[in-house]
Amino acid sequence: MKRLEAAAYSGDLDLIITKTEGVLQEVEPTMAASHFSTQVPLAVANATSKRMRSEPMGSSQPAKKQKIMRATSSTMRMTKASTSQIWGGYTQVGRPRSKKRSAFPKLPAQQPPVARGSAIVAAAIGQVPPTNSYSPLPKKQAKQRVKQVGRKPNLELYAINASAVPSFNAMPDPLWPVIPCAPHELVDRAVYISAWAPIAHTFRQGTQPWHALRAVTCTASNIASFLNLPSSSASDLQVPFSRLFGVQEEQRPSSNSFALQWGVRHELNGVASVLKSFPDISSSMASKLNVSAPLSVSAFEQGLLFVPHTHPLLQETVFGTSHTSYAIAASPDAKLVGDGCELLLEVKCACPYIEKDDGRGWIYSPFKKALGEKGVSVKHFVQCQVQMLAANVPFCLLAGWEVETCKVMCVQFDEDWCRQMLCMLSCILMAAARLSGRPPNFAKIPLYNEFVEFTLKRCEAVTELCSIESVKGDVDGRWL
Repeated sequence: MKRLEAAAYSGDLDLIITKTEGVLQEVEPTMAASHFSTQVPLAVANATSKRMRSEPMGSSQPAKKQKIMRATSSTMRMTKASTSQIWGGYTQVGRPRSKKRSAFPKLPAQQPPVARGSAIVAAAIGQVPPTNSYSPLPKKQAKQRVKQVGRKPNLELYAINASAVPSFNAMPDPLWPVIPCAPHELVDRAVYISAWAPIAHTFRQGTQPWHALRAVTCTASNIASFLNLPSSSASDLQVPFSRLFGVQEEQRPSSNSFALQWGVRHELNGVASVLKSFPDISSSMASKLNVSAPLSVSAFEQGLLFVPHTHPLLQETVFGTSHTSYAIAASPDAKLVGDGCELLLEVKCACPYIEKDDGRGWIYSPFKKALGEKGVSVKHFVQCQVQMLAANVPFCLLAGWEVETCKVMCVQFDEDWCRQMLCMLSCILMAAARLSGRPPNFAKIPLYNEFVEFTLKRCEAVTELCSIESVKGDVDGRWL
C-alpha cells in the first residue's frame, strides 16, 4: 500500500516525498507538472491541495505527522505479542473472552440402539416394534391437557317445557300425521303445492307433513342460500337447489348436530324470556322506534305459512301464477298478540358446548354469542323479512338467547328490499332451471352485486332494543 504525502508546497513543486513500505525516495524537483499528474492519483492531489489551501502559506506550524500502519494479509486472530510487532509498537485492544457457556456442550455417551428386556420380548411376539426414543438433549415437557373422555353434554341443561310458560299457546296435533311426498316433475309439483299449501299453517314444526312440504319450497331459512349472499358456504348453496329441482324425499334436519338440537330444545327459553321482560321491550320500541306496543302479550306457535300467489309483491315473478311450481313459505317461532298489536318472534339459541378435535372432548363455554355485535347477520335478516312477508306483520323481534343474557333486536318490514329480492330470486331460479337445477353464475345476473351491497347496508341498520334476563330451567347438571 502506497501513501503519498506532500511535505512542502510553495508555489512550485519543490519536493515530493513518497513513502513506500518505510523507504523514502526523493524525486527531482524539476519534474514537469504533467508528469506529476500522470503519476499521482487525482484524489490524492485534490486532498493535498484542499489541506494546503486551508493552511496559510508560510505558516510556522509544523505539519501533523500521520500514523502509518502496516497491514497484514493474515485473517487469523493474532496474539498480543504478534499484534504489537505487526502494528509497529501500537497497542491493540484485545477482544474479551466470552463468559457464556459453549453452544455445543459435551454430550453423554449414547445408549445402545437395541432395546433391552421386556421391549425385545414384546417386539418378538409382534405387539410393538422395538424403538429407541433416547435423545441426549433434554426435552421440554409439554403440558398435559385435561381430557374429558366419557363426558357427554346434557341437552336438558336449563331447558323448560311449554307448561312452564302460561302465556304460550302451543299448536294442536295435526289432522294429517303423514302426507305423500312431493312428485319429481315440476308440472306435477305445482298441483301438489296448490293442494297442500292452504292447510300448511296447521302443520306443526318438526312433523312429517311440515318436512315434506318444506322440502320443495323456497323457505325463509334457505332463501339466503338461493341468493348466494355472504356467510353462505358452498354446501349451503348446493343443497337448496338439489332439493328444489332434484328427486328428493322429505328432508329432516341432521340429528348429529348437537348445536341444532340445542337450538330446537331451548326455543321456549327465548320465548319465555321475551314474555317475562316484554315491558322493557315495549319501552325500548317506544323510545328507539317511536312504535307503541302493549305491556303484555301472548305467544302463539306457528306452522308453515305460505305467501299467496295473489300478493302484490309476487306479481311479475315466477311465484305470481296460480299453478306455479315455485312457492315461498316461512315458519316463525311464535306470533305475539296483545291489544290489537301483532309481532313475530324468531329465537336463536347459542349452544354453550364445543366439541374439540384435539382429544379433550366436549368443553363448556357459556359466553358464546347468539347474535352479532353490530347489526344482524344476512341470513337472519332475510329470514325475518320473509317471515313478515308470509305473516303480513310489520315487525319481527329477533331474540338471541344465551345462558347469561338474552339480546333482543327489532327488524322492520322492508317493502323495497322484498321487491328487489323477489325479482332477483326469480332470475336465479329461471337460470337454474335452464341448467337442470345447478346453481347459475351469479356474476352474469344483472344488478346482482348492487343487490348484495344493498342487503348488507340494510343489515347494518337493524336496531338493537335491549338485553333482558335469560329465563332458565331447573336442570343444572352440565354433563351426563
